[in-house]
Formats: sequence, C-alpha cells, structure tokens
Amino acid sequence: MEFPKLKIGEKIASIPIIQGGMAIRLSTAPLAAAVANEGGIGLIAASGMTHDELRYEIKLARHLSKGIVGINIMVAATDFAGIVKTAIDAGIDLVVAGAGFSRDMFALGKESGTPIVPIVSTA
Repeated sequence: MEFPKLKIGEKIASIPIIQGGMAIRLSTAPLAAAVANEGGIGLIAASGMTHDELRYEIKLARHLSKGIVGINIMVAATDFAGIVKTAIDAGIDLVVAGAGFSRDMFALGKESGTPIVPIVSTA
C-alpha cells in the first residue's frame, strides 16, 4: 500500500504517522527511533525530564535512527521555553506542543528553522 508523504517544514516522512508523545518516560528514544526508522515521525515525551535527561534521549535517538525525531512538550509545563531551547540545541527535528497555547512559542524555533507544531485535543 502506498501512503502520501507528510511534510513538516523541510522534513518529509515517508509514512504519514506521528507517534504520540506519552509522558512521563513512556515515549523515549528507543520508541521514537523505532518509529523514525520505519519512516514515521518519532516523538520523545519531554514533559517531566530535566535538560540533561532530554539531551541524553535526543543523543540516543540520533544514535539509533537517522529518521525524523521530535519532542512532545506541554506548553503548561514548567520551563517550557528552556526545554524547547535545549531540544533545538541538541538537534531535534521538530517540537510538538500541547496542553496550552502561546503565540510566543513559534519564535522559539524560528531562528533555527525548527518547526513548532501545536496539537489540539478537542475542537
């Protein structure tokens, strides 16, 4: 079966699937890398992680996969901006932001070209 590709920013996933970021410490590097290796977009759930833990998970995901790996983070989380900046500095491909909304969040990824993707649980 052939699927349409999914393009977010400059990244193109061959399978249009974004694995959900399940916190706390359920969606980590091994799961995100496995999804990315199959052509989808794998997400590391960053909520509840320290900056060092997140850097480690991103580094591990990069070791396990050359595919598209992002983070999922709650806008309502303590130090949302700091966690996003840490992930961008560590080379993450995209940031999926839920549990709140801020127009300011898009500026966090603008300079690096890292897409900030809001998710909405209900309409």
